[in-house]
Amino acid sequence: TLSAANTVSISVPTEFLQPGQIYIFTVIALNSAGTGPGSESSITIAPTIPSAPENLLISAGASNGEIVLTWDASADNGGSPITGYSVWAFEPGLARDNPLARHWEIAVTESGACSLCSGSQFVHAIKDFEQGKDSAFAVAAQNVAGEGPSSQILLDVPTALGEITV
Repeated sequence: TLSAANTVSISVPTEFLQPGQIYIFTVIALNSAGTGPGSESSITIAPTIPSAPENLLISAGASNGEIVLTWDASADNGGSPITGYSVWAFEPGLARDNPLARHWEIAVTESGACSLCSGSQFVHAIKDFEQGKDSAFAVAAQNVAGEGPSSQILLDVPTALGEITV
């Protein structure tokens, strides 16, 4: 007979469990008659949002008015593959998602690669960019859990090609 007097509840720390992974726990009963069958239970630790992309850099493009952003993949994908990146260009001091901001979505393949890459770096060229105006740029990774924090870079946009200062 099972009663509250002869049951045991045990808590196990779970901070070592990784997001997006399935873990199986087995509980068995042991008494004077021996060991009972195991009861299997599985849990899935839900994925979290990815970390910010790393090493965001900016350079002049091949033509006047072109800015090129490059970045490395997020170090932590949150336990789920990166599905894409959001890129913004906006006025410094304003929110990246303000109505005047420019926004692009960069798709990523199932393997985490992108068609707009140079080696291991992601690349996004912004054409017809207004020269001589300070701007901010941000890049954020996305997975099934949502969009992570962004890497951000400020730029004093030059009026001549090749004179970028960060």
